[in-house]
Amino acid sequence: MNEKMRQHGYKNLWMNPNVAIVRLNYLIEKYGIQKIINKSIFKHEREAWIVAVFLLGLKQQDGKEYWLEIETEQATPDIYGYQLREVEGNNYRDVFNIEVVEWEEHGAGIVDIIKNKSQKLYPAYFYLLVYARKGGEVIDCNKIYNEILSFRIPFSEIWILASSSYNQDYDLTRVYKQIFQIRFNLSSAIISNKEQKSFATFLKRGKGTEFKNLGQVLVSYPQIDE
Repeated sequence: MNEKMRQHGYKNLWMNPNVAIVRLNYLIEKYGIQKIINKSIFKHEREAWIVAVFLLGLKQQDGKEYWLEIETEQATPDIYGYQLREVEGNNYRDVFNIEVVEWEEHGAGIVDIIKNKSQKLYPAYFYLLVYARKGGEVIDCNKIYNEILSFRIPFSEIWILASSSYNQDYDLTRVYKQIFQIRFNLSSAIISNKEQKSFATFLKRGKGTEFKNLGQVLVSYPQIDE
């Protein structure tokens, strides 16, 4: 095996959001969208794609560089998001602990989903990200915001991600604690993020975090019998 393409698992692997999107697109081309949606073996890759789109949306707003890591050993969170910031010459790692929920119109309403998730004992620093998989129905985020104010919400923030057109346009709306919306085009966001390294990891060094570029690595894909 080429030393420059060494094998790496999900653990401690920071992934460029673009890479997560390319990976799921590859799986969809190989197995078809319905198998990707319905088979639990693809859950990690689906959630990575959802968080990747979320992080690219944030970058369109603040211009910062974001990474994600797929969690496989603990039940929660589903995905970690990362952003490095420099303070007095040291890098510090901001961590986003993200729980992902996939929503379809024929299922329970988004308010009910948020209510059910809020009944569980999540840490107060967790984010809840609801992905509206199917477009078509207009999502009234202002109404959702007003309705969930009566709940005991354990999450730091709650976001809803939804496609708003067939041209890769997305609405990313925070409905807790304060309502806020980012509208962006995913294709444009991917292009604007193309200079970010593909894979990285971090090393703890004194008071800060040392960023380590891993170059190109091989990350196995989940597989099923076709």
